[in-house]
Amino acid sequence: MKNNFIDENGEVGKGRFMEKELQRTERMAMVEAAVKKAGSIEALSAALGVSTRTISSWKAGSYIRERNFENLREFAVTGGPGPDRAAAEFEQAFYPVPYEEAELSMGGGSFVVNTQIKSYLGFRREWLQGKGKPSSMGVFRASGYSMEPTIPDPAIVLIDRSQTVPVNDKIYMIAYGDGIFLKRLRVKSGFPTHIVSDGLGTEEEIKPGEYFQIIGRCLWFAKELE
Repeated sequence: MKNNFIDENGEVGKGRFMEKELQRTERMAMVEAAVKKAGSIEALSAALGVSTRTISSWKAGSYIRERNFENLREFAVTGGPGPDRAAAEFEQAFYPVPYEEAELSMGGGSFVVNTQIKSYLGFRREWLQGKGKPSSMGVFRASGYSMEPTIPDPAIVLIDRSQTVPVNDKIYMIAYGDGIFLKRLRVKSGFPTHIVSDGLGTEEEIKPGEYFQIIGRCLWFAKELE
């Protein structure tokens, strides 16, 4: 037998009806607050990733699914994030730097077989812009012990290819002889003269006639945990 809700006056269903009406009124008020926060139905629609028709039906008191309800409530209170708004804020704050396939050596040298992009690492856009040219940057894996403790083995390093003018005592990704290295450079009168291995405490003079090219400057590293 079906049990009906009976209020304190003995009236079946009236209390339940009033409760639903209260919830409906609260939903409509929340939608109005969210629309006001967004500035328009169109703006709220874009922020939440639903159609303007759906927003209009919510304003009229229609049922709101739980996932949409949570997004709507958060937007009404804080003005965000909403799926599209959160994605836009992330893209504005972070810049995706390609993580490239080539592996650098801090020891015996390695060859760049290819430069395929494996994935992307997000860096704060403002920080990157203060360091160099984000569109010319790449992330690489570096291995070897010759640059420890400055750069541990192994590590992930950030290279800016736009910075090829040598600055004394800075670390660069270089092509030297038959290998690709991550080394500190000694510079005199604007020209690199020696390749420094921090961990070995050695300075190798750049030999005349030996192939040498600065590929980019190392700006940052992260240590991989074993």
